Amino acid sequence: MREIISFNKDWFFLQSDPEKAETLQYDHSSWKKIDLPHDWSIGLNYDPALPGQIGYLPAGIGWYRKVFNISTSQLEKNIYLSFDGIFMNSKIWINGNLAGERPYGYIGFGFDINAFLVPGPNLIAVRVDNKEQPSSRWYNGSGIYRNTWLTITSGVRVAPGGIFIRTPEVRQNSAKIVCELTLINPGNEAGLKVLGVIRDPFGNIAARAETALAAGTIALNEEFSVKNPLLWSPETPKLYSFTAEIKSGETTLDTCSIRFGVRSFEFVPNKGFFLNGKNYKFKGVCLHHDLGVVGAAVSRRIIEKRLKLLKEMGCNAIRTAHNPFSPEFYDLCDRLGFFVMDEFCDGWYTAKAGRDYGNFFAEWWRKDAEDFVRRDRNHPSVIMWSIGNEVREKDHQKMLEQTRAFLDLFHSLDPTLPVTEGVQGAYDESDAYRALLDVAGYNDGGGACFAYERDHERRPDQLMVATEAPHSVQTRGAYRTQTWWRDRNTPRMEIPNLTKEEIFIHEKKEYSSSYDNSGVRVGVRDSWSIAEQLPYLCGEFRWTGIDYYGECKWPSRKSESGVIDTANFPKDHYYLYQSMWRDSAEYPMVHLLPHWTHRDLKPHTVVPVWVYTNCEEAELFLNGRSLGRQKKGGVKNLSWDVGYEEGELEAAAYLNEKEVCRKKFTAAANPVNISISSDYAESDVQAGDTVQIDAALCDQNNTMVPWADNTIHFCAEGAVFVGTENGDALDLTPVSSPVRKAFRGLCAATVRIIAAPAKPKIIAASILGDKIFEDRAEAAISVSEIILGSGSAGKLACEIFYTLDGSEPGKESKPYEGTFAINSSTVIKAAVYRGAELLFRLEEFFIRGERQVYIDTAHTNKCFLTGAPKGPFADTIAGLWNDGAFSYSFRKDGSFVRLLGKDRGQPLGYWWYDDAARSGEIWFFTGEREPISLGSSGTNELIIDNSQKAFSTAYGFNAFVSFNRG
Repeated sequence: MREIISFNKDWFFLQSDPEKAETLQYDHSSWKKIDLPHDWSIGLNYDPALPGQIGYLPAGIGWYRKVFNISTSQLEKNIYLSFDGIFMNSKIWINGNLAGERPYGYIGFGFDINAFLVPGPNLIAVRVDNKEQPSSRWYNGSGIYRNTWLTITSGVRVAPGGIFIRTPEVRQNSAKIVCELTLINPGNEAGLKVLGVIRDPFGNIAARAETALAAGTIALNEEFSVKNPLLWSPETPKLYSFTAEIKSGETTLDTCSIRFGVRSFEFVPNKGFFLNGKNYKFKGVCLHHDLGVVGAAVSRRIIEKRLKLLKEMGCNAIRTAHNPFSPEFYDLCDRLGFFVMDEFCDGWYTAKAGRDYGNFFAEWWRKDAEDFVRRDRNHPSVIMWSIGNEVREKDHQKMLEQTRAFLDLFHSLDPTLPVTEGVQGAYDESDAYRALLDVAGYNDGGGACFAYERDHERRPDQLMVATEAPHSVQTRGAYRTQTWWRDRNTPRMEIPNLTKEEIFIHEKKEYSSSYDNSGVRVGVRDSWSIAEQLPYLCGEFRWTGIDYYGECKWPSRKSESGVIDTANFPKDHYYLYQSMWRDSAEYPMVHLLPHWTHRDLKPHTVVPVWVYTNCEEAELFLNGRSLGRQKKGGVKNLSWDVGYEEGELEAAAYLNEKEVCRKKFTAAANPVNISISSDYAESDVQAGDTVQIDAALCDQNNTMVPWADNTIHFCAEGAVFVGTENGDALDLTPVSSPVRKAFRGLCAATVRIIAAPAKPKIIAASILGDKIFEDRAEAAISVSEIILGSGSAGKLACEIFYTLDGSEPGKESKPYEGTFAINSSTVIKAAVYRGAELLFRLEEFFIRGERQVYIDTAHTNKCFLTGAPKGPFADTIAGLWNDGAFSYSFRKDGSFVRLLGKDRGQPLGYWWYDDAARSGEIWFFTGEREPISLGSSGTNELIIDNSQKAFSTAYGFNAFVSFNRG
């Protein structure tokens, strides 16, 4: 019988590279004792000297060692060691002998180890080399960061990845299921048979078959017919199981079980994607694999928490950007009902991050890809393969050849699913690449999101998918009324400014607006409108669903492209998607922004108030007064210009003239209390699980204070403290710290449960108040507790003593009895006692002064051009020009316009050209004046001198831009 044993416990770890650490004689007793999964990088200090791609966190080399026992009876069987993932360049020794290696850090792998084992104690040593950085273009983590297993079977067994289930015929009353099996039979044992059993989602036998094997048979198909099948879909993710039992006479040699879903799907030209006969749009997000405070270390509970948040948003699809994820992720997508675009790698032969997979691709891609497809092809959630992302190869022909090689391999291993790739750019080379794919993938980089209609005319029978669109950035709780674009004068769909001048003037320059007015090329509303309108576009996968560490510039430690931040708190865009992606009949919703606590706004300042709803109408109220009712129609947001006054701002939404939902913001006073809550549900928590505790800084009415940024100290009793997060990209406190400031009023702590069921206690303490004040501030000290599993949360019974002169407080200091005022710059220190036990020492600085004013003019869409050239507008320039992706119109009236699609233009400025002087300029709205000249080939080439960087992106710019006529 098959025995699967977790191999995660009782490892020893050292972050160093000692000599002879693989040998039996080496003494590891002084190493740190750990359990897997383990990411050694995530809790370390940020270092600006390290690459921003990996989030400025150290990597290096690490060793793992473990002693384990193998009995004589076990050694008589086959023993298979498997790792779900090691990042990266791993080598594994058993009893001093090299047993295996794998450079690709995102792929699972395994091997038979009988030849290296002895009865009794055995030693495994694993060297992980992640020293050369960057090894990804995002935070990757370091170490044995996924689960590890021993599988013990007889010699005759089902091969790893040796079950492939297809559902070629699915009808309402029956389904044909084909189970392909690959066996290992080292002794060519005769007289074998395979018993295949399918069980329905309730555990009942739905079908069975018994097949006798001829001598030497190692591959076979079993066909089953299941009556009245329960179909897998995002709404009803029903899962069947298949068990293959290999028997010799009446003796069972091996059993192997997997879960699968019964579903039919079809990609129909000009119509899109159909599942079980129903047309679906992919309402998708891209995700990286890191999981907040645990980094890359796999936590099933955190994955589930995040997927449930995305499901609640209305998301139905996920792209694994840009690598295979952990097995737990796919199991949860099956169970929760997500479509998955399963991506193999970021790039191919050419390394994109210096020390990434490109250094090993030529040698390893085929083996890695085979293991990848065999591992994931039975998941009903996996609906499409992706073979890469924005692949950059100088040899275009080699890139096309590799694409064909991938297609041949993936189709041979899984003929059921189509293959795509995240292709960037709208150039002809990009188009030639897309033409080979089963479904054309469009990353919107370079404006590819504007090429759908053009490419559909070229290939009307090829479906498309927005593999990475849109790119927008938001900081939770931050707002600007001036539109922000990352790149200057690149292809984009303009978003008007919301006010003539910026009204939110104290946001740091690194923070991004939570209106849909901060991004790259196209906003959320416009991008989804395109996806809705084009039936041949199967949907979109926005960049990204959740913020991730890395791919940033100092002092930021993470990307803010998600609709959920790294502390698992939703941003305003979360509710925008919810309003577009969820059905009002099933889940009526309404959301409004911004919040209504604006201490820096003068009364009557006009604030653009947006309402997101999936209902027919919405009404806005300010302090009980109706500000009008608006019909939703085809717009993505409703907007009111509201004169600011403190109090309550409330939105109500209506269906069939009846109010169905309502949301309210109340202007908050000063913070005086920590409100704690948790996602702990005792029934579904196991020992070793991670649990998040949310802390909100609230006023006396328990209203969260959205500007509060006071430092919170946490401690855990009866649980292991893991770390803290607040979603602030600029907070460089190590995530392993139990001390972190709140950000926009919120902070989260994570603990690991020691034993379940259990009722651990988490305590949080903070000195509260406005840390930068003009004349006077009210300070408070709060200590709160939550007992997980009991539903009990509130004030902790304790004594608090504090000082205002910088001295260390003790029980002889002034006791805290309630809020107190300060009117000068002060450091408040406090000591918190529970009986004789000192729980916390707290400290907070309060500064009398003014907050910094910042208004961004570098990325705005404001026009800085005064006047326009009066000519001449020479015929040698007038007309259409093309840069290989887009056409540009130099119009006779002097206007200069980029053409985006059939009916869309992007005005960029004005131009003039003098034939006699053979010189001219483009005057850009952004203020630059760039010279233009005809190229050496005469009137068919136009050169733009881009010395003032009128055309620029976050990734650089060309010194000269060349246009061709037509």
